[in-house]
Amino acid sequence: MAARLTSLSIVRDINGYPQTQANDARAFSSANQDFTLTASSITTVTVPSFPNANIGVLAYFYFTPNKEVYVLPAAAPTLTVASGTVRETLATINPLTRPVVQGQSIQFLTADTGVTVSISYYAVLTQPGS
Repeated sequence: MAARLTSLSIVRDINGYPQTQANDARAFSSANQDFTLTASSITTVTVPSFPNANIGVLAYFYFTPNKEVYVLPAAAPTLTVASGTVRETLATINPLTRPVVQGQSIQFLTADTGVTVSISYYAVLTQPGS
């Protein structure tokens, strides 16, 4: 069964930059996932399917405070915890939000124990002409 998705209204400020509802005053989402990570073990979640296949979807991530979580689209190369050396990676540490696609897999990895991750999904709606 497809989940209902809460709309997120995006408008543009006078300089043309996108602005969300009062920048951070989002309504509670009707599509959420939460889980606890195991240290040094990759956890993969799948973005839910929604009734309208043609909408844009934003995922807002929330993490246990003061814990580093690497987030990566599952189609990307293998995810590993940084070991103090500079390296190239597609992973982002504790991202706030990312555009996602329905059915897309996302990987999570941490070096810490018992880190909780919560994801809220929003449909992206724009005003006419934007």
